[in-house]
Amino acid sequence: ILNLPATLERFETLGVPVVGYRTSSLPAFHSPDSPYSVPSRLESPEQTALAHRAARSLELSHALLVMNPTPDGIPFAKVQAWAEAANHEARRQGIHGKDLTPFLLARIAEISSGETVRVNAILLRANAHLGGEIAVALSKLEK
Repeated sequence: ILNLPATLERFETLGVPVVGYRTSSLPAFHSPDSPYSVPSRLESPEQTALAHRAARSLELSHALLVMNPTPDGIPFAKVQAWAEAANHEARRQGIHGKDLTPFLLARIAEISSGETVRVNAILLRANAHLGGEIAVALSKLEK
């Protein structure tokens, strides 16, 4: 969880294009930014729709991953500290494999007094809204 360099590397290895939506910094789920850059940046749903269409015209088989920063996020350093504390507890308790991520998410929610859950709900709504805007832009391109 929150291993951003490994995540970016994995997407690159798989050939998944990653773009920042109105950001050049890689959003870190609960944080609107991080110390890591995204390879590309798009400024509007229309630009995003055009990028998607261009990828399809090249017959690329992967999705276009649009990284949308959470509008009301938590500073990256704070979330990182919570994640490190939760990881330390997991190691101490011998939690690993498929049990690790649910443990970390629950523990980080506890440590943050529910702040990560609140931000997650905000991000969920923001992503749904952006997805709708991109879908509208795509439908206009089809006409």
